[in-house]
This record gives sequence, structure tokens and C-alpha cells, in this order.
Amino acid sequence: MFSTGPVAAAGFAHSAVAGEWATITKLARNALIGIVAVWYSFRYTKQNVGEADPSVGRIWTDFPKFLIGFFALALLTNVGVIPSAVVDSIANTSDIFFLLAFAGLGFEIRFDEMRNAGMVPVLIVGTYLVVVSGLTYILVTLVL
Repeated sequence: MFSTGPVAAAGFAHSAVAGEWATITKLARNALIGIVAVWYSFRYTKQNVGEADPSVGRIWTDFPKFLIGFFALALLTNVGVIPSAVVDSIANTSDIFFLLAFAGLGFEIRFDEMRNAGMVPVLIVGTYLVVVSGLTYILVTLVL
């Protein structure tokens, strides 16, 4: 599950304690993903530049700059500088941009390339989906 809401709901469906643990675990993951992204940026730069200690300029070039805006927005929102109405507006705008991004990915689909790839990728993805769905069904049946 990618969103915190479904994770918390699944946990609370089991028990109050499970719901609290699920929520804390998911929120911790969400909070730490920024730290992992920054660490990965330094590691990636170090490996691709080939230097033992890459320059600050090189790190800045490869650094995912959206993280600065993300942290600034999170800080300003949590401190209360940004009113909740503005936060809601930003969330709605974010949803619209997400939708546009996924639509854009769909426009990049080249059916000729898919046809040339053959049936092997389709069979692999289909097998994956059937196996994961089956295992999930079995686990849910055993748990509930």
C-alpha cells in the first residue's frame, strides 16, 4: 500500500494496537524517505563522478532540488505559517499535476514498440499479477 490512509485503515481493521503501529510505521517511512533521497544523491554522485570526495558544485548539480521545496513547505506548514486553506489548495493543485503527469505517460505509449517486444513481457507481467494476487488472497484468508 502506497498511501498512509489505507495502511492505517488495514491496521485498525485488525486492532487498535495494530492500527497505531501501522500508522507510526508508515509515517516513519514517509518521513525518512527524504533522508534516503539525500543520501542516495551523495552516493550516486560519488560513484558516477569517480572521485573520492566530489565537489560541492557537482553534488549540487545532481542533487534533487525538489527536496528543498518539499522540506520548506513541510516546515512552513507544520509551524503554521501557511494557512490550512492554502495547504488544501496546494494539495488539490498537486493532484491535478499528478493526473497530468500520468496522462503524459500514457501519451508516450508506442503500440508498435509494444507489438515488436512480443508476448514475453505480457506473460511476465501477467504471471506476476496472478502470483501476487493469489498470495495476497491466501494471506488475507489466513489472517481473517
